[in-house]
Amino acid sequence: MDTNSFTMYLSFVVIGLLIINNLYKQIALALAKSKGAIYHQISQDDAKNKMDNDRNIVILDVRTTNEYKTGHIKKAKNLSLVNEIIKKYPDKETKMYLYCQSGSRSIKTAKKLVIKGYKEIYDIGGLSYWNYGTTKK
Repeated sequence: MDTNSFTMYLSFVVIGLLIINNLYKQIALALAKSKGAIYHQISQDDAKNKMDNDRNIVILDVRTTNEYKTGHIKKAKNLSLVNEIIKKYPDKETKMYLYCQSGSRSIKTAKKLVIKGYKEIYDIGGLSYWNYGTTKK
């Protein structure tokens, strides 16, 4: 097999694996939703109101530790890995509000938690759009 043929073959394999991985995630998410697990996108205004009135909400900053140290939402816990979140909050009924810097990582993390069976996952988007102040404490 010459170099061009091998490169083309390898490209097809990689593309195939990416397609399979994407299908797996979609099927796993659909299965989790059928069991009542779903993530919700919530406006930051609604999130702020509910966070102020419900002490049972866990606020998770899924950014890196260095990003967290530059400022975060009051009472937010910094857990960026799904396995860390699962270990700290094993109850799948725990109401969690997730955010990151732009909203991309929080959506990905929310979907992963739903696939793991968590039922009360709320994505509030990116801290860069948060109008209610941050803290470094």
